[in-house]
Amino acid sequence: MSDRSQDFRDLLVASHDDPLLFCERILRSTPRLWQRKALEAIRARLQARETRLEVLIRACHSAGKSWLVGVIVLWYVTTRPEARGSVLAPKWQTIEEVVFAEIRRLYAGSLLADLGVGRCLMTTFELGPAWFVSGAASDKPETLEGVHSPTAALRVIDEAKAVPADVFTVTQGSLASPESFDAWISTPNLRTGEFYQRDIHGGPRVLRIVVTADNLIAEGIAGIAEWKADCAEKWGVDSATYRSRVMAEYVEEGGGSLYRFSDIERAVAHEWTVGGPPRAGMDCGGSRDGDESVVMLAYGPDRFGRRELRLADAWQEADTMKSVGRALRLLREAGAESAGVDAIGLGQGVADALAMSFPRTAPYRASEAPDDPVMFTNKKGEDAWGVRKMLTDGLLKLPDDSALRSQFLAMRFEITAAGKVRVIDPSNDSPDRHDAAVIALSAQRGSPEFHAVFGGPLIFADDEDAEGRGPGDPLPQTSSFDDVPYSDDAGW
Repeated sequence: MSDRSQDFRDLLVASHDDPLLFCERILRSTPRLWQRKALEAIRARLQARETRLEVLIRACHSAGKSWLVGVIVLWYVTTRPEARGSVLAPKWQTIEEVVFAEIRRLYAGSLLADLGVGRCLMTTFELGPAWFVSGAASDKPETLEGVHSPTAALRVIDEAKAVPADVFTVTQGSLASPESFDAWISTPNLRTGEFYQRDIHGGPRVLRIVVTADNLIAEGIAGIAEWKADCAEKWGVDSATYRSRVMAEYVEEGGGSLYRFSDIERAVAHEWTVGGPPRAGMDCGGSRDGDESVVMLAYGPDRFGRRELRLADAWQEADTMKSVGRALRLLREAGAESAGVDAIGLGQGVADALAMSFPRTAPYRASEAPDDPVMFTNKKGEDAWGVRKMLTDGLLKLPDDSALRSQFLAMRFEITAAGKVRVIDPSNDSPDRHDAAVIALSAQRGSPEFHAVFGGPLIFADDEDAEGRGPGDPLPQTSSFDDVPYSDDAGW
């Protein structure tokens, strides 16, 4: 074996869990910043001994999604003997002229081509009789079964928002290998479908990568700022087309969502921390297999008006007195200065019992009259609208909790015939974590009921601002799309 061949083999071994090394050394290609961060995040998952990776890339147009797909396909299949995979897309034209065009271009400039390793055809890359990846259109799901590997399986779905649900089901069996890599890539569309469900409900197992036009502009990618301005002028910044194609946001289904997806995403991504004693909100459940009991902690406001929510705990318990004891321990551990408890139904007994050991407890009744009865139908609607404004203004940090995020996204509102705002809970799920958050922030803002119980002025946290600003310095920008990260999962 020649020295060059041995060096190449050594490089392949070193690249097994390092797609960035494969990209730079074997493909001789330089990634954009967001692509580099994505490859680094994949490397971190592999080095943590994860063998079944699920990756979701939600990106604007012109981000370079197909290039990254090409890198992932060549890396994964080449470094795993007898690996097999499929690259799927809604149209054959996308497979041949977009995805495999990138694969062919990357292969042509690589060490693989120099050394005659593998063969890259129009829609297939193969290294042996049973060692390959091929492209397929998703318009006939019944033809997509049968790609299996005894070692490692790859499934890449491009423009996943437009792929029929049957395709995801039919091809799921191909991932039944000791190792698997399942990547879905798309610009977003409506809040429906398999792509959206994986993004919102996939949990921490999914590595999420979000790329907006602002991210590309920050990298200095030529032409993106001008393109963004052109799109804004052509479509309008509030249009569904602009929000999806430029800002990589899901589009509202006919309006009526209480909270915007982009605002929630930004709230999870905030890196600042608010200190001081928290005020707690508790929503009460009464079963071991249904609704949860939840304690949420609200910190702030700090000198910039920012607030932070933290999930203390969530549990299922039929014995409400056990829940009282658990809540009491959480309040004491957090150093909470007050607590609001949902006092509808069984919550009244929880509130009364908790108040015996934690006197600064007040009942919260969502159905009570609001402070502004002209605009709102009840107290919960008024308080939830206040949370909506905090999110819109960029002044609320949310915990990175998939259940909380799902419940926030499921909340809706309507304008009644009397012109009042009425908040609507999801029909198929009790929004326990959302309601605990609203209660905590209601107490934290100092609603009239809580002032009556606790008295005194609101306490302002005096933590140092993360950017080192002082009380007299300008407030942070609160544009709805500042600080959107590449990924809320990898912590970028």
